[in-house]
Amino acid sequence: MKKLANDKNAKKILKQKLTELDCTQKELAISIGINPGTFYMKSSQYSKWTQKERKKIIDFLKLTQEEQEIFFK
Repeated sequence: MKKLANDKNAKKILKQKLTELDCTQKELAISIGINPGTFYMKSSQYSKWTQKERKKIIDFLKLTQEEQEIFFK
């Protein structure tokens, strides 16, 4: 399991992708099947993403391989 990178580049990618999809973090959390509070905890590195959650985020945000490497360090 990997953590979401807690740096400016990762946050920039998340914000950019959500804007492109006209989506909020809450909507992303719900779409991948987790509570928005849990999403916040995991994105703030208090908890790790499961492989299944990571795959759903990659698919939902349509992350490139390069973005994945920045996003999930």
